[in-house]
Amino acid sequence: DLVSDMMEALQVQAAEKGLTLQGAVDDGLPPVMMDVARVQRVVYNLVQNAIRHTPPDGTVLLEAQEESDAVRVDVAPRA
Repeated sequence: DLVSDMMEALQVQAAEKGLTLQGAVDDGLPPVMMDVARVQRVVYNLVQNAIRHTPPDGTVLLEAQEESDAVRVDVAPRA
C-alpha cells in the first residue's frame, strides 16, 4: 500500500516535470509493523526530492523488497 499510495500521490508532480514514476513490490512481501504516518512522510519526502533532482525524461523508481528479516524501500532516480 505504501508504494501504490506514493505513486498515486506524486504521479501528477512527476508528469509535470516530464518524469516517469515506477513502482515495484516483491511478491509475497510480509506485513510490516511500523509507524505508518512517519514512514509515509519519509518516503514522500524522498520521492519528492528525487522528482525535484531528476532531469526531464528520467525515471524515479520506488521499490519495496524483502531483505533478511526486514523490508527495504528504495527510491532511485534514473536519468
